[in-house]
Amino acid sequence: MPQAAASQAAAGEHKHTNRLAKEQSPYLLQHAHNPVEWYPWGEEAFEAARQQDKPIFLSVGYATCHWCHVMEHESFESEETAAIMNKHFINIKVDREERPDVDRVYMTFVQALTGGGGWPMSVWLTPGELKPFYGGTYYPGSDQYGMPSFPTILRRIAQLWGTKRSELEEQASTIMSQLEDFTSSPPASPAGQSSSAAADPKRLLAAVQGCAKALMKGYDSKLGGFGGPPKFPRPSEINLLLRAATEQAASGAKPSSKALSAHQLLSASLQSLQAMAAGGMYDQLGGGFHRYSVDEFWHVPHFEKMMYDNPQLALTYLDAFRITLAAQKQQQAAAPATATAAAADAGAALVSPAAAPAGDGTAAAGSSSGSGSSLAVENERLMDPRVYATVVHGVLDYMRRDMTHPEGGLYSAEDADSLDTATGKKSEGAFYVWTADEIKSVLGAERAGVFGDVYGVQAGGNCNLSARSDPHQEFSGKNVLMQFKQLSEAPAVQQAGLALDSAQQLLGECRRQLFDVRAGRPRPSLDDKVVTAWNGQAISAYALASRILPAQQPQPQPCFPVEGCAPEVYLAAAVAAAEFVKQQLWNESKGRLRRAFCKAPSAVEGFSDDYALLIAGLLDLYEAGGGLGWLAWAVTLQDTLDSLFWDGSSGGYFQGSGYFQGSGADPSIKLRLKEDYDGAEPAPSSIGAANLLRLAALLPQGASPSSSSSQATASMSYAARADAILVAFSDRIEGAGIAMPQMCAAAWMRLHTPLRQVIVAGSPSQPATQALLNAAHAAWAPDKALLLIDQADAESASFWQQHNPEAWAMVEAHYSKAAAAAAGAAAGGEVEPTAFVCQNFTCLAPTSSAEKLYEQLSARPGKGAAGGVKLTPVKL
Repeated sequence: MPQAAASQAAAGEHKHTNRLAKEQSPYLLQHAHNPVEWYPWGEEAFEAARQQDKPIFLSVGYATCHWCHVMEHESFESEETAAIMNKHFINIKVDREERPDVDRVYMTFVQALTGGGGWPMSVWLTPGELKPFYGGTYYPGSDQYGMPSFPTILRRIAQLWGTKRSELEEQASTIMSQLEDFTSSPPASPAGQSSSAAADPKRLLAAVQGCAKALMKGYDSKLGGFGGPPKFPRPSEINLLLRAATEQAASGAKPSSKALSAHQLLSASLQSLQAMAAGGMYDQLGGGFHRYSVDEFWHVPHFEKMMYDNPQLALTYLDAFRITLAAQKQQQAAAPATATAAAADAGAALVSPAAAPAGDGTAAAGSSSGSGSSLAVENERLMDPRVYATVVHGVLDYMRRDMTHPEGGLYSAEDADSLDTATGKKSEGAFYVWTADEIKSVLGAERAGVFGDVYGVQAGGNCNLSARSDPHQEFSGKNVLMQFKQLSEAPAVQQAGLALDSAQQLLGECRRQLFDVRAGRPRPSLDDKVVTAWNGQAISAYALASRILPAQQPQPQPCFPVEGCAPEVYLAAAVAAAEFVKQQLWNESKGRLRRAFCKAPSAVEGFSDDYALLIAGLLDLYEAGGGLGWLAWAVTLQDTLDSLFWDGSSGGYFQGSGYFQGSGADPSIKLRLKEDYDGAEPAPSSIGAANLLRLAALLPQGASPSSSSSQATASMSYAARADAILVAFSDRIEGAGIAMPQMCAAAWMRLHTPLRQVIVAGSPSQPATQALLNAAHAAWAPDKALLLIDQADAESASFWQQHNPEAWAMVEAHYSKAAAAAAGAAAGGEVEPTAFVCQNFTCLAPTSSAEKLYEQLSARPGKGAAGGVKLTPVKL
C-alpha cells in the first residue's frame, strides 16, 4: 500500500529513495524506492536535463497497470538497468490518470510512430524543447518475445545521442511539426458552415444510423459484444444502439440499408449486456466489472477494476432496465392474466443473466425480422428487467463497499495482481480464482455441487474455453467463476430437489461464504486517488439508480453481492460524493477544479473531462431531487468549462485547461488536443454536447455571465454551443461514427430538441413529490429534462423566475388555481404535488398521478423543432 511505503521510507528501511517519495500519486509512490533517480513531471526535471545536457526518458503508466508492474520488476528495480538510465538520461515518471494531458501528447507521438499504443509508455525527449524522438510501450528486461531488451534500447539511444544528436533533434522537430499540423487542424465542418451554424438534422440522423450499422457489423451474435477478443465493455456503443433502436421503433419504418430493425438493435444490446454480466469479467462474488475479457466468451478477464467504467456500465444497465420494464408493463396491460402466469412460471430463474456462452443472438431475437415498430424482442430472459436491476445493484454495492473514501469520494481502481500465498509472488487474478477443492472446503460437498454446476467449476480448472483464455497456463487448475447454466437448467439443482427461489437463495449464501473467505486473502492494491471526472460518473449512476430502481417491484431482498439496500441509500451516496468533490477538489476562490485527491488535493488543475463529467453528474443529482444547489454549481462549472476549454474557431472542447493562454499557461505541454474518440472514457465534447442540450431545456434564459466568461462564450446560448460541437464533429460522426458513439447519442438527443420538459411541482419532502420523481425517471425517455420546482421555497422561486420564467409562471398559475379550489374544499385541503410534461410550448394535462406521468413519458420521443410535439404512445 502507498501509505505503508511512505512510512517505511520515513523509517529509512529502503536502500533507495528518490524524488517520487514526496508525491501523492499511488503510482508514483510505487516507484519511490527504485534505484532509478526518478523525477516527477515538472521544471526541476526539465532544468536538470538542460543543465546536464541529457535526453529525457519519460515513462507513463498507472497504478493498476499489469505490464507497468512487469516492466518495473524487470527493469526499474534492476541496479544494472538503473545505472544505465541514471548515467545517460533524466528519468521522469508520470501517472497518466493524474496528468492525462502529458499522456495524450506523447501517446499521439507513439501511435503515429508505431501504429499502436498502450501502457507502460516509454518515450525519449530532447532536453530543451521536450520534443519526442523515439518511443514505444513495454520493453522486456532481456531479449525475448522477438523484442530487444530495455537495456539494449537504452544503450543504443545513448550511443545515437552521442554520435548523431543533430539528426535526432532534427527528426524530433520534424515529427513535432507534423503532429502540430495534424492536431491543430479542426474537425472539418460542412462546406460553407461556420461553428455557429445550426446542426443539420439529416446529417445527425445519418450519423446515428451509420454508427449503429457499423457497430452491428462487428456484433458477435453467438457470444455478445462488438468485435473480437480481447473484448472490452464500451458502454457508449450500447448507449447509442439503444437510442437507435428507439428511433427506429418510433418511426415505424421497415429495416433498410440505412437502418436495421429495432428488434435487431435491441437484441444485440441486451444479449451483450447479459453475456458480460454472466461472464467472469463480472465479479460473480463481489460485484463490479473487471476491465475486459481476454477471450471471446467474456470468461477470463484482465482482473483490474476501474472507476472510469463501472459507473458507466451501471448507467447502461439502468437504461436496459427501463426499456425492458416498459415492455413488461405494456405486456401486462395487454394481457394481465397471461403475463402474470408467465412471470410466475419464470420465477427466480430469470433473476440472473442468460448463461454463457450464449446462443445465437439473431435466433434469440425471435421477431428480429419484423417491421421494427415495437421496442421489444421475443426472448423472455433478455426482456426480464430484474436481470439488469440486479447487475446495477451489484455494481453500486461494490462501489459503496470497497471503493469509497470515508468522506464519500470514490477511489480510482483495484489492481489485477495480488500476492499468491502458494508461491509467495504476486500474480494476476490470485485474489479471484479458485480450485475446486477450495470451493468444496468452504461450501461442503452438496452445496459445492450445486454452485459448481451453475458456475462451471471443474476439478482441473475451467480456463480452457478458448486458446486465448490462458495461453501461458497461469490459471492451470484454477477456476474463474462464470454462470455457465441457468438454475432451471442445472442438473445439480434438479437432483437436489430445490425450488428455483430456494436455489437462488442458496447461491446467494454460497457467494457470501466464498466472498468472506476471499476477503481473508491478500487483496490487490488499491489506487486510492479520487479523480474528479470518474466521481462525476459515479454521482450520475448513484443518483439515477436511486430514482429508477424503485420501479422494481417487489424490491430485491439481500442476495449477495446484492445487499438489498433501499434506493434512497444510493441518493445519499451521490450527495456524499458530490460534497467530497466540492469540499476537496473545488477551489472556490479561483473558480477551478482540481484533477485528483490523494491525502490532499492535487496541484494539477482539472481537465475538460473533469468538468464535463462532473456537470453531467450534478445535473443528474439535481434532477433526482438532490437539491437546487447542485444545478447552480453545474451552471458555474459550465461557464468555467467554456471559458477555459472552448475552441472558439470550430467548436468543441480541448483537453487541456488554459495551458496556452493566461496565467495558467504551461509551456511543457506542446500540443493542445481535442479528443475525437469515445473509448473507455467518453470524449469531453461528447458529454459536453449532451450537457448543453439539457441545460438549454432547463434554463432557456441561460445563465448570468460570470467574470470568467470570454466574450465569445458568453454570447453563445447553451443550444448554440451544442450545435457548434455537433457541426464541428459532423464529418467525423457521419463518416466514422463508430469512433464516437457517445457523440452520436448526443446527436440523437439533438434530433429531439426541444427536449421534453418534465416539471415536478411540489415540496421535495412530500411522498407524492418523491413518487412523481421516481415515475419520471423510471420511464425510458432520454429526450427529457426534469425541473423540480418548490413553489413555496423562496430560493426555488427566485431561481426559476430568473432562469425559466415560463415554467415558473405555469406552476404559479396552477398552484393559485388549485389553492383557490382547495380553500373552498373541506378544512385541511392542500395542493397536491403536480407534474407537467411540455415540449415546444405545448403541455399535456397536468397530473398528480405517478402512474399517469409514467404513461405520458413512455410515449414516443417527439421530433421537437422539426415537427412539433408528437406524443403518440409507443406500442412495445
